[in-house]
Amino acid sequence: MKQMFLVLLSYALLFSACKKDPSSTTQRTPVTASPAQPVVQSGPDTSGSKLGQVRLEFYNQVDGDALVFGKKYLNAHGDTFTVKKFQYYISNVQFLKQDTLVSEKESYHLVDHAVATRTAFVVTPLETGTYTTMRLTIGIDSTRNCSGVQSGDLDPLKNMFWTWNSGYIFLKLEGSSPSSDQNNSIVFHIGGYAGWNKAQRQLTFKLPNALIVRENSSPVIRCVVNVNEIFKTPNTIDFKTQNYQMTPGASAKMLADNYQDMISIGSVQN
Repeated sequence: MKQMFLVLLSYALLFSACKKDPSSTTQRTPVTASPAQPVVQSGPDTSGSKLGQVRLEFYNQVDGDALVFGKKYLNAHGDTFTVKKFQYYISNVQFLKQDTLVSEKESYHLVDHAVATRTAFVVTPLETGTYTTMRLTIGIDSTRNCSGVQSGDLDPLKNMFWTWNSGYIFLKLEGSSPSSDQNNSIVFHIGGYAGWNKAQRQLTFKLPNALIVRENSSPVIRCVVNVNEIFKTPNTIDFKTQNYQMTPGASAKMLADNYQDMISIGSVQN
């Protein structure tokens, strides 16, 4: 009960402190609608359109080697490391269908490598048709960071938010490295939702082949997630000097610029 009280108190403080960020580029609908590219929110069928769904699967790896907690890996700087925790938010999932960008409603998903059932999710309902492009965001938009206590994958009990009024943690990686001067530990909790500190990163993928959504079918998009990208491009991370990140700021933005490259499309299976 004490923990829940602290959680609710922290969110009350967060809600009261938040202001709308006019410079934010990661909104509930990141792409501005136009006559050539209208934006449609995926939701209940009100127009007679046929509906299907698509399953997104996330395969966490380290340079092509499956991520296994406790296994030794090598980063771009030459530091060996192990991972014991790896979680991240995927939000604002969108698909381009001809000239229409279709957005998933309430599009907030927590991927957790420690839980087999939390490395994939289904986008539903989705209009049937042929899609060529997918967009998604790593992180949570400023609106939801300022909306008080959430539910589902945004529930504060998921331990993916900061209690000191700084919003959601977008990506959490913890492990160890003999190069670290912090008792050999590495701790990276990356967030920052507004202004100069923004750590959300929107990704756009041209699908390797068309995604075909039909009624009563569930095509699969396999997303490959390379943990080592968090530590190498465009900023090479040295675990001796960069091993602990728990607040928004310049270092968090460097890591966010790196994790912008961590996801690629492995395959589309219709």
